[in-house]
Amino acid sequence: MTTLAIFKPHCLKNPIAYETIQRLISENGLKIIARKRISLSRAEAEQFYEEHRNKFFYRRLVSLMTSGPSEVVLLSGENAIQQWRSLMGPTKIQSNQ
Repeated sequence: MTTLAIFKPHCLKNPIAYETIQRLISENGLKIIARKRISLSRAEAEQFYEEHRNKFFYRRLVSLMTSGPSEVVLLSGENAIQQWRSLMGPTKIQSNQ
């Protein structure tokens, strides 16, 4: 099974974070089978994240994704989608406060 992962610009700007992610991918039985560095234009980022247009974080997300290159990675492995989601953690963090 394969899944697509995107390492955002702030990750690529931080070598320690980037190396840690690479190590975690390998340690969890996933294999990178293809990768490509891309730079999104504002129009491309707006189109890619169109489903989030009316959400509070949309402008910040588009700004982040156009702040530098991203890396698009094709991951392969048993239960790759579930493995990758587990490594990423929740998309929303709930506060107990």
